[in-house]
Amino acid sequence: MTVIESEGHRHWVPLPMDEEPDEIGAALRRRFSPRADTSDEVLELNLAAAQGIATNLQQQAAQSADDGIVVCAAWVLLPEPTRFEVRAVATLRAVGVVPGLASPHLVEDVVGEGPRHGDPVVEPFETWSGEAHSIRYRPIVESGGEQQVHQVNAVLWDRADQGVAFVLSCYVDDLIEAGDVGDLLDELAAGMKGI
Repeated sequence: MTVIESEGHRHWVPLPMDEEPDEIGAALRRRFSPRADTSDEVLELNLAAAQGIATNLQQQAAQSADDGIVVCAAWVLLPEPTRFEVRAVATLRAVGVVPGLASPHLVEDVVGEGPRHGDPVVEPFETWSGEAHSIRYRPIVESGGEQQVHQVNAVLWDRADQGVAFVLSCYVDDLIEAGDVGDLLDELAAGMKGI
């Protein structure tokens, strides 16, 4: 069995998909103690959020397995390496694809057909697991009766010759944060091994 892991990043904390959410919360609580500039209450709220995220991802994993999608791993992005506050969440999924499908078609599958603001930005780059594509696109979503522009940052590893593609993705609803989060996602992807 191949182990997927990432090295060389400081801002991402893994959420082990094979552990109970309360165990994940307890491990994070042991690792991150309250800081002078953060109250116990803020830390506990963020730990509860991480447990909720882990619970949701584990439920998604159970449901999406029937559709040929495997949730492999997840990480929480922190504002600082020593401060546990959930800034964003990245999820790595393995998706079954038609063997031999060309990368441009895989990129189209990642982006989807919904309404978007502008064209996707797709750039190849090297990771520990070989060449990948950094993808950034801005879906238009309905929220409270108005349209909003959000951003999806993703990294695609094309393994169509094996009938699979790996997609690391992170959804951001704050466009001011989106560029920085995308750069940090690429940093996480660059250290990915085992894909």
